[in-house]
Amino acid sequence: MSVPSDLPLAALAPLVTPPAGLLAPDTAPAPRLASPSVDPPLGLSTPSDPTLAPPPSSQAVPVLQTPVSPANAKRRYPSNSKGPYGWIEGVGEGNEGAQMARTRELEEVFTEQKAATRHYRDKAKDVITRCESIATRSSCWLYVAMQHPSSTSNFYHFASRKLRMEAPDELNEIHKQVGRMMSTMKRAGKLQNIDFCRQQQQAEEQVKMAQIQVQEADERATVAELEADRLRKEVEAQRRLVAQLRMK
Repeated sequence: MSVPSDLPLAALAPLVTPPAGLLAPDTAPAPRLASPSVDPPLGLSTPSDPTLAPPPSSQAVPVLQTPVSPANAKRRYPSNSKGPYGWIEGVGEGNEGAQMARTRELEEVFTEQKAATRHYRDKAKDVITRCESIATRSSCWLYVAMQHPSSTSNFYHFASRKLRMEAPDELNEIHKQVGRMMSTMKRAGKLQNIDFCRQQQQAEEQVKMAQIQVQEADERATVAELEADRLRKEVEAQRRLVAQLRMK
């Protein structure tokens, strides 16, 4: 057996085995060289390290649970029989009230007037945009109006194209009534007396109506006077014509 010459004598001891019977009885066998220590790969534990040893089988191993995100949560579908968010107050069907479930949770009331007015202006655009989409896609009759007591501008209103085309006179009348109601409510909010404000507005409307009637009466009187003058001139012309015929 060939042995490399560059190995140390201590390394050659375990490689050379004496023949049988040549080993002395009191000679102890040569100690075996310890194998070089090799670090285990990262993430693996060795049994010699008690801190890295796996837990005993009797100990329960905790299992990590993935939290459920809102997107994976069970969706709630509101219906008129089951309203998870409650029912809309003030909605009606025809001349009677209706039970309609909310599609989302009702948010809290604003406590600051500035925040309430800003929210009104921002959400008014969203409401009218949704109304336009519903009216355009479904071709329905739709009219909506809104006003905030602290707003300095006039009330917002929207009428669908189908309603504007098919009932322009009725829509104009509805718009006048809504405008009168909004004006009364705003004035009542300043005076804190809606009954007095309503009576005052009715009196003003009666005065305007009387003025219109007087103006119409004056116009009719003027027309009648012009017509009477025309008839007098016509009668005078006929008399002159008769007189001329008699002279012939």
